[in-house]
Amino acid sequence: MKKFVWISKELGGCMKKAECFLIVVTILSGLVVASSPVPDYLYTQGVPFDMDSHITSTTVFQWFVSDGGQVSGPWAPMEGRAAWTGEPDWWQSQIKQMMLADIDVIYVHVARPLPLIGGDWYSPLRRKLLTALSQMREAGYDVPKVVPYLDLACTGTSFNVATSEGKDGFVGEYTAFYNDYFATNPDQYADSYLAQIDGRVVLMLYELSTLVNPGSLSRYDVESRLAANLGANHPVFNDEVYLIGNSPAGTYLSWSDERVWNFGIASLYYYATNHNNILSVVLKGGYWDQNINTPGNFLPRDGGVHFRNAWNSVLANSDIDRVYVEGWNEYDEGSGIYAANTGDPYIVSPNPNTDTWSSTNDPFEYIHTTASGARQFNDYPDLDSKILWNNIPSCMAAGQQYTAYVVVRNQGDLLWNEANQFRFSQKEADSTLFGVGGQTRWTIDDVSNEVPLYGGVFRGRPVTFELHLQAPATVGTYSTHWGMVQDGGAGRFGEELTKTIKVFTDPSFFQADLNGDCSVDMLDLKILVENWLK
Repeated sequence: MKKFVWISKELGGCMKKAECFLIVVTILSGLVVASSPVPDYLYTQGVPFDMDSHITSTTVFQWFVSDGGQVSGPWAPMEGRAAWTGEPDWWQSQIKQMMLADIDVIYVHVARPLPLIGGDWYSPLRRKLLTALSQMREAGYDVPKVVPYLDLACTGTSFNVATSEGKDGFVGEYTAFYNDYFATNPDQYADSYLAQIDGRVVLMLYELSTLVNPGSLSRYDVESRLAANLGANHPVFNDEVYLIGNSPAGTYLSWSDERVWNFGIASLYYYATNHNNILSVVLKGGYWDQNINTPGNFLPRDGGVHFRNAWNSVLANSDIDRVYVEGWNEYDEGSGIYAANTGDPYIVSPNPNTDTWSSTNDPFEYIHTTASGARQFNDYPDLDSKILWNNIPSCMAAGQQYTAYVVVRNQGDLLWNEANQFRFSQKEADSTLFGVGGQTRWTIDDVSNEVPLYGGVFRGRPVTFELHLQAPATVGTYSTHWGMVQDGGAGRFGEELTKTIKVFTDPSFFQADLNGDCSVDMLDLKILVENWLK
């Protein structure tokens, strides 16, 4: 109450509305403790693929809680199996690992509930993965694009697609996935993070063994139902779909646009399929299901050498269009590439074999191999950046100091870290440098950006830089240029921010102009109210 009495006294002599508003904002600005103004909402538009895109992808399963789901895999996670909670924060750690591997697309397993955990668990667990993707996009991450990977054979789900009811039921499986996706990703850019090729939403279907009369299911049957179910709110479904048949020769829908054979051949590290002149390859680090099957199958990892050789085969063939890494976290079958404990494998009798995860004792063995291969295979540059947000002021008082923030996202395949001298900077060629004391470089905070864990800031991850600025003593208009630089290496790269800063003399005005836009208005009052409530 004392604050408002004081404000009332200060306003006693003001005559004009604009003058009173300036006084209110100026006074309140001295009462509020400043906090970082970086917005929580940093969603961005996803970039689609075209037919010529070189895409690296993997398959993701959701049957994990701390003490249930798949628990018998030979390779324990780096953080321990109990840490696989299935909660959104855990999924965020997995998505970060996928991004470290330069994965472009994740095929999210879609199946009816299995008797692994009990109850109607599949959709709730799926929503936790989809929630994690939304949370990361909200924070400015450019996460992998998403595709529903329908697996009816997993639970023996059957539809007679010669009937309208069967067609409805089949398409309903995809619709249920998309309803979960949009329930957890309600933002305006959500459609753009569904994988699209040439403007067509991508679907994947695993074999046809449980479909009755599959030849009776047409492209129109699927597209018309998706449009009816989803097209009103999501126009992307009013166009054609792009169907990937994940099945052996002769057992896929005839109108499939692309074909691959994931989870089909346990004895090969590399398997190629050509369909409609799209050459797709499956890469496997190993396979070991003998903890759950007798006699089962065993394809040794041998420290990662076979996976490296498989990637070398990809890089030796420029005709390859798509790489499918099988898979991210197929745990009980022992084929995942997640970061794992490099110690002895978990072996259940009578499993007769043993194996080595990494010849260099690297938990990220298969992630690092994938990142190295994908970097050479994909269409992204090594170095690129996108400036997502900044509040570098447009005007300052002469000599004024100001703390500004810039959010920059890595858009290239190379990791950023201070060890390799990746920094945010103002161009030295500018006539006036605004960093306090002439500073022109601002470094990456390794700890807050998890550099000790991941080795650097990977493609798609945003970084917030805190800039301490000071206006020159001379009044005038200054053109400034800001962006990423690698000192001692590539030099400047990525998006450049050009900012015109006007330097004036009245310090009281700038105390009230909290967002540095050269205007004291309701936007400044909004900032004050938000910080007052905090």
